[in-house]
Amino acid sequence: GPIRWFRGSGLSREAIYNFEGLSHPNVTAVRASNSDFSILLHGISTEYAGTYYCVKFQRKLNRQYLSGQGTRLRVKAKPSAPQETEFINERVARIFPSGEYTYLQRS
Repeated sequence: GPIRWFRGSGLSREAIYNFEGLSHPNVTAVRASNSDFSILLHGISTEYAGTYYCVKFQRKLNRQYLSGQGTRLRVKAKPSAPQETEFINERVARIFPSGEYTYLQRS
């Protein structure tokens, strides 16, 4: 069945990405192999913080079948001056279904 990514859980969870075409802005699939369901979050800011879940659904029933334990993403802003926060647009986080994440910063 299909694989989908969500931020949060329960009724308030937000669909982030599925591999059938639905995508949240600034989110892409890595697709390094047929078994790689990790995603990339581009231009992250503190709004991206939360727990992300990789969920497998049953195709015919469109019912949740398996869920990862969740990947918690924390984003810390670096203040550049008092009362001012600077975000670098090239920050990228790669989130894996296993619960790991890699934080990358491009120069």
